[in-house]
Amino acid sequence: MATSSSGGVGPTTVNGITRFSGLSSGIDVDSLVKKLMVAESGKLNRLKQAQQMDTWRRDQYRTITSDLQALTDKYLNVASPDSMLNEGTFQQFTVSSDSGAVSATAGGKAVKGTHKVKVNQLAKAAIQTSAKGVSKDVAGSAKPDYAALKGKSFLIQVDGTTRAVTFDSDYNPANQTGVEYVQAAINKAIGTTTDSKGNAINKVTVSEDGNGYLKIVPTEGGGAGSIAVGDVDGKGAFAALGFKAGSILSNRLNTAASLSAIGQELKTPFIFDAAGEISFMINGKEFTFDKDDTLDDMMNTINKDKDANVTMKYDENTDQFIITAKNTGAGKTLDIVDTAGNFASKVLTDKTEGQDAIVEIDGQRLTRSSNSIVQDGITYNLKEKTTTDATIGVSQNSDGIYAKIDNFIKDYNALIKKLNDKIGENYDRNYPPLTDEQTGSMLENDIKNWNQKAQVGLLQNDSVVKNLLYNMRSALMSSVQGQMSNLAQIGITTGAYSEKGQLHIDPDKVDKLKNAIASDPQSVMDLFTKKSESYPGTLTVRSLDNKQRSIRTQEEGLAFRLYDIIQDNLGIVRDSNGRKGFLLEKAGSPGDASDTSSFLAKDMETLASRIKAEQKRLDTLRNRYYMQFSNMETALEKLASQASFLSSFASS
Repeated sequence: MATSSSGGVGPTTVNGITRFSGLSSGIDVDSLVKKLMVAESGKLNRLKQAQQMDTWRRDQYRTITSDLQALTDKYLNVASPDSMLNEGTFQQFTVSSDSGAVSATAGGKAVKGTHKVKVNQLAKAAIQTSAKGVSKDVAGSAKPDYAALKGKSFLIQVDGTTRAVTFDSDYNPANQTGVEYVQAAINKAIGTTTDSKGNAINKVTVSEDGNGYLKIVPTEGGGAGSIAVGDVDGKGAFAALGFKAGSILSNRLNTAASLSAIGQELKTPFIFDAAGEISFMINGKEFTFDKDDTLDDMMNTINKDKDANVTMKYDENTDQFIITAKNTGAGKTLDIVDTAGNFASKVLTDKTEGQDAIVEIDGQRLTRSSNSIVQDGITYNLKEKTTTDATIGVSQNSDGIYAKIDNFIKDYNALIKKLNDKIGENYDRNYPPLTDEQTGSMLENDIKNWNQKAQVGLLQNDSVVKNLLYNMRSALMSSVQGQMSNLAQIGITTGAYSEKGQLHIDPDKVDKLKNAIASDPQSVMDLFTKKSESYPGTLTVRSLDNKQRSIRTQEEGLAFRLYDIIQDNLGIVRDSNGRKGFLLEKAGSPGDASDTSSFLAKDMETLASRIKAEQKRLDTLRNRYYMQFSNMETALEKLASQASFLSSFASS
């Protein structure tokens, strides 16, 4: 309600209506009405307090929901590496290899033992490439003027290292040719190297082509690859060297250049069709590129396409285009055909077919398209061809299994303690939610401390959480059909009564758990991961009736039983009775229909309606008070006027 006033006596504006109060009586009407309304606001305050408590309870239930979901995601989700539902959690192995040519990993279906592996042939992917050195060599476009080079410089970059080449002596054709003159200056700038036999050779070789134009190429056997040249401002040697329009200044392609420019820089140029495009099919997928598209555009488009299933790159080291099938193995895994222009036929001229891996495992010869071969639960990763057998050892990783169980117990205990602490809190009725009037007269820190105390004990002895805890404890401490029928048999017990269901691997029983894992990992695994034969999996539990659910519980292991209990509380799928999980029915979940249909949501909605109605009643009452005081002021004003008249009449 909007109000404005300059004091208790005088005009007051309420909801756009100006009232004149206290002008005749001198009474502070605003203050008096405010006190009357405070006395009448008890019901409204109680409704708002109830709404606030519902909000706090809902938030605390949802915190419990989040904690349960976190435990489920880590330990009761078949996709999690820590899942207690997965057999692989209880079938861990340590794998060794005496050869760098073969490594291996063991899955849940592996068994302890030793295996002999001989790699006769590695699988390779099909490759289609250009010839090495596809780009034109660095070359001028005019005859050099060697006599004009003295005092001038140019830049040369060899494999990323840039040096300035300076001609600091006169060219003397009687002592050396022009090519030797340039070669000597370059050698002075970048140095020389040696070949495989230790003989001194140039890194790059300078020569003249049939037109007498200068060429600079990597020396064979010298190890150099990319070469680029550039002019120097002021005393540039480019003009004298013959590097003019049309010259080739680098023997490597710029992948950011257009395909039109790329085509002109290749030793064997390709052509576009009449529309200025090239098209080709890779493994049945057609690609079309415009002459203004860059080489990067082409490679990125091809590499992202899942249907082509290849990778394309430009290898700057070898100056070569390479297209490689993503799948190794023999067969038709790489097929490239021009459909417009001739890029594929002119550039991608060399093809190497893929091949299968050929391996002998424990004397059995296998042929596979991949270098990763799965046999009897073991994945063999082939890296090199071998001439003798590699030995692969597989042993039980008892410590790894123990660590998984131990981590689960620690996180489960932390959750159990948190839930027990929550329902064990004592509610203090001396700290109800603050009213608006109370909040307005308190410091911010005092309000914070009060609200913290007011939220303690809101779930004291809560039946939903108590049932959840009881059912979780029962699920884990009950017996399972099998050789290992309960946790106590593998050294896991409940703690003291005060710990209310927490689990412990007792210090004096650690060896018992480790021995059980080492001696009978199958039984330990079954204790947790055994599935119901009648109603298996994680998706069926919400659809079962009571009889079916009882059968499922009898047939399954502890982890599945715990999963079922948590789904009883968190399940968003409605059960056979048409209900969602207990916690969702109680407090809802953001993003789910239960957010607005839960018990607390409906109660809060009802309270909101009652608050609105009560607020309306108080507004009406407030207006009535003001009207009554206004009428009183009017009556007093009339009496005062009459008294003044009579007094004036009498005196006259």
